[in-house]
Amino acid sequence: MPHLLDEKEAAAFLGVSADKLNELTVRKFIPAYMVAGKFLRFKQHELEAIRRILKEKADTKDERIFSQAFSEVRGIERFKEILRSNDVYLALIGAIILLSIAIFFK
Repeated sequence: MPHLLDEKEAAAFLGVSADKLNELTVRKFIPAYMVAGKFLRFKQHELEAIRRILKEKADTKDERIFSQAFSEVRGIERFKEILRSNDVYLALIGAIILLSIAIFFK
């Protein structure tokens, strides 16, 4: 289970104000999760990756860096979530493919 940070912890972790964090979250530059439908939380390992990218590009003040960081972090995570949540469907697709191959080469 990943460690989740609240808004204050995440803002301090990234070195931005709470208002800036909320703005970046609304603009989909920083991945956030709703807990119980109202509490905003952030995965620490995702924020670590974003912070690493921001440090690498410290000389650039362009907000596209946040977009790039978000894409890098969420691309892999989203794929993992899809695999975890759809494992039954993936297993069925695999079984169908194997059956199709077996029938084709009969």
